Amino acid sequence: MNFMKNSLKVLIDSSVIIESLKGNEEAERILRELIRSKEKIVLYLNPFVFNEVIFISLLYNSFISSI
Repeated sequence: MNFMKNSLKVLIDSSVIIESLKGNEEAERILRELIRSKEKIVLYLNPFVFNEVIFISLLYNSFISSI
């Protein structure tokens, strides 16, 4: 776990993920830069963020498929 000690820890908010899935270029850029960073970054999702992203994704996909 030495990697975790020297790492920048970042909690990803659900709005960044949801906006990225909707095609928001700024949200996509933020996630891309965090993932591709040369720095040691550990990305976190808590259960609430995970559940919200899943719920919104299901709701959005259900709405689109019913049109």
